[in-house]
Formats: sequence, C-alpha cells, structure tokens
Amino acid sequence: MDDDEQRYALASAIRTAMEEAGITQEELGARLAHVEDRDVPFTQSFMSDLAKGRRSMQPSRVFAIERALKLPAGTLSRIAGYLPADAIAVATVSEAIERASELTPEQREDLRQVYQGMAERTEARRAKRRQPAGQ
Repeated sequence: MDDDEQRYALASAIRTAMEEAGITQEELGARLAHVEDRDVPFTQSFMSDLAKGRRSMQPSRVFAIERALKLPAGTLSRIAGYLPADAIAVATVSEAIERASELTPEQREDLRQVYQGMAERTEARRAKRRQPAGQ
C-alpha cells in the first residue's frame, strides 16, 4: 500500500470510528485537543482534512486520535503503519484470542474451539503424511 492509499485507509477508519461513536468532527476536535493538552480545540476544517485524508499525520497524532476516540491501542495506528508503544505482543493464537477485548467471552470460546479443531486437523494430516506408505 502506498502512502496515499495508507492515508486514505486511515481517514476512512477515523470516519468509521467517529460514526460508531456518534460524534462530530467538532467533538473529535475538542477531544483531540484535550488528549494533546491544548487549550484550543482543533477546528472542524482541520478535522475534516484529517477525516478525508488530506493531511498526513505523525505517529503521535494518530495515537492521540485513538485515545480521543477511546479505541484500543493499534486500532488506527496499525493502519498507518505504526505500532503503539503500549501494544502487547502475543506469542500464540490462543493468547491473541484471549486478549481480543472486542469479543464477548462466548465468542472467544467459540473462536478457541474453531482454532483448536483446525490445529488438530492440520496435525492429523501432517502425521498421516509422515507415515510410511502402506500403513
């Protein structure tokens, strides 16, 4: 993905997050100013430029918008190609499922079972391939 595509993908994700949160550009501008410890809110025009991908953003601004929108770390920054400092690395699929806060406990359990079934089938196929012919 080139820089323009990445910028537009990030802008689209910001718009979607705003819609889901039910906030306006003005409100996001006020929240962002608060997160960045500014006395004056960002203008609607500035926020519009961000939401339309007309402005490039430094990592600190992307992280601040995540906080202003109350999104989990990495929601927007990963789209922009940035990994937040407080992102938690996971070593296994099971860990990732467990940490998926956007899923309900029931959804996490369902996903664990699906993953376990897939892993077991894969291991069975591999074991079958390792058997000598005729057995």
